[in-house]
Amino acid sequence: VTTYAIFTGSWSDPGKEASATNGLADRGVDVVASLVDSPITVVQTAEERGIWSIGYHSAAVADFAPEDWLSGVDFHWGPLFTKYAQQVIDGTWEPAFDRPGIKEGIARLAPFGDNVPMDVQDAINAVYSDAATPFNHLFMADGKSLAAANPGDPAKLIAESEKVLGWG
Repeated sequence: VTTYAIFTGSWSDPGKEASATNGLADRGVDVVASLVDSPITVVQTAEERGIWSIGYHSAAVADFAPEDWLSGVDFHWGPLFTKYAQQVIDGTWEPAFDRPGIKEGIARLAPFGDNVPMDVQDAINAVYSDAATPFNHLFMADGKSLAAANPGDPAKLIAESEKVLGWG
């Protein structure tokens, strides 16, 4: 697996996003993903170029890639914002590091595209259900994933080790 990263220097620049996606398509990539405020341009451009796309922020971008949509992260912020608003109303809100995800129902796996084979969906769903336990893997610089029943505070572990690339 070869991974290419392109940084546009912006959270929202459809021209740069289309250019980056076309550049990746020209390199022969099979799949593109992005972390931008509106992934529509990336997903649409990938569809036009006949390469798979993975969405981010909302499952609604799947509508822009009816043939080559894989899946993505579909955020549901309503419960979290409601919780914070209620804390403000109750006078109990305090600043805190809050990183909700799969377990809390904020980050969800978007529906699969129609062309994603069932065996692939099954394999991804198995990993996804395991991911409901936060921070169960540390990803090391050598590419290995170290399963960790309780790695403690992942941010602290990462700060203390140059070999840890991330957690999930």
